[in-house]
Amino acid sequence: MIRISLELAVTIYLGLGLLVLIFWFLVEASRKKTVLPRNTLWQCPVCFFFYVDSVSESLSRCPRCQTLHKREGKEVEYI
Repeated sequence: MIRISLELAVTIYLGLGLLVLIFWFLVEASRKKTVLPRNTLWQCPVCFFFYVDSVSESLSRCPRCQTLHKREGKEVEYI
């Protein structure tokens, strides 16, 4: 059995934890963030479900409750 002091064991434990945390930050920083095109995020006013519809700009159908929504300006209305 290898004998080490308590201070050395705590230092190694905290050092490894710090290295893992730094590695995690570097990996997350290097990932590319996904940016959605403008006006593609919709919220259904009936079931409050958020979904992405990049095909239609003014009229969309909710995939959950199947209601049609009409976009007027910034607000989304249902038909």
